[in-house]
Amino acid sequence: MSQSSTPFRIRDVGYTPGQEWLFPGPLNSITDVPGVQVGTFTLKTGEWDAQNPDKKMARTGVTLICPRPHDSIWHHPVYASVGVLNGTGELSNTHMIKERGFLQTPLALTDTMNVGIVHTGVQKHLYERTPVKDADGRARAPFYLPCVAETSDMLSTPETVFLKPEDVLSAFDDIHEAAKRLNNAPRPPSEFEGGLGGGTGMLCLGHKGGNGTSSRQIPKVESGHYTLGCFVQCNFGAARDLTIGRVQVGRQLAREGFYGPAKQEAENTIPRPTDSIGNEGSILIILGTDAPFVPHQLDRLLRRIPIGLARTGCASHNFSGDIALAFSTQTTIPAPSSGDSTASGLEQSTAPPVAAPTSKKFGPLNIPKASTTKVEVMDDDSMNAFFYAVADVVEEAVLNALCAGKDQIGTGGLEVKGLDCEKVKNMLKGQL
Repeated sequence: MSQSSTPFRIRDVGYTPGQEWLFPGPLNSITDVPGVQVGTFTLKTGEWDAQNPDKKMARTGVTLICPRPHDSIWHHPVYASVGVLNGTGELSNTHMIKERGFLQTPLALTDTMNVGIVHTGVQKHLYERTPVKDADGRARAPFYLPCVAETSDMLSTPETVFLKPEDVLSAFDDIHEAAKRLNNAPRPPSEFEGGLGGGTGMLCLGHKGGNGTSSRQIPKVESGHYTLGCFVQCNFGAARDLTIGRVQVGRQLAREGFYGPAKQEAENTIPRPTDSIGNEGSILIILGTDAPFVPHQLDRLLRRIPIGLARTGCASHNFSGDIALAFSTQTTIPAPSSGDSTASGLEQSTAPPVAAPTSKKFGPLNIPKASTTKVEVMDDDSMNAFFYAVADVVEEAVLNALCAGKDQIGTGGLEVKGLDCEKVKNMLKGQL
């Protein structure tokens, strides 16, 4: 194996990403954002057999990110927005999110072949296992479009659908069981980082990739702090591009023969189709925060994601699906109105009533009345700290995913190594 059995994260390797005045949350995870929950289902079947190369191998799964706890996202949407760095990929429901500005389903991350199955599984959970109304009597929306994103699995038998809708139900069960086991405390990243869930079959920067996470705390003016968290499903980049703290780690590893004779020249500055594993690929980035952002402000956060990716060596290739979603849990969005604005939680006008408009043919007209709702919004002058935080959590989440990777052999005998954290730790001494 290329790394020890002890779980590593990038700070264990001796590199602390980002600004020294921005500190991570207690778990350095998206689950530091109050209420955010993560669950996984992982499927690993079959082993590579050179004597039987047609034997099916599955290295896949699904990861669920729930912005609100206890399955309440269905009744209590969150403000959200979507960003795309390179669009060769899929994130379903993006049109509705951009149109209306909020997210009302969990996020499901998987591999390319299983998007449809996972979509069905999310709907199966909704319509078969969640109540029409929550404990406060708030009803679900009239309909839902699941939000399912993908990166292309590199280790499973290609062009094969392995998951079933019931596997998505298992991922929801994983969330509920973890919440019960932890007494609703935030879930530690050691339970979902690395090659689990949707990240099972993914590669990153020439190594085993998968899931990574990180967080930062941004102080409030009065007291306390807001939290910004990031989750990534990494499946991008060439070995020669791997950069940690501005040190060209990938090229140095190649010179030392870490990737084997076929990759000895991976430090070459001219990209070639044959000089690295995973040259093309994708990354999914989820930003979550309890700061009171509305959609246009979340757009501004999303535009800072490439800064963090670039620090790791990401160039966003031609066939890369580099897609992101950001959400804010702070504001409670009014429930969908059924025509009675008093039932929707919308504020009523105190202006004196006016005479109902009429028409000669139909008499008095029942014209819908406009109403408003109050929303707390972050001061734009406070955005800079969050811009720094976005770049930092994205960089650190990617590097944490790499540190969690373990050696794997996939379909076709493809051998991919986990990052050798001890070797990198020694390499970085004196260079940071």
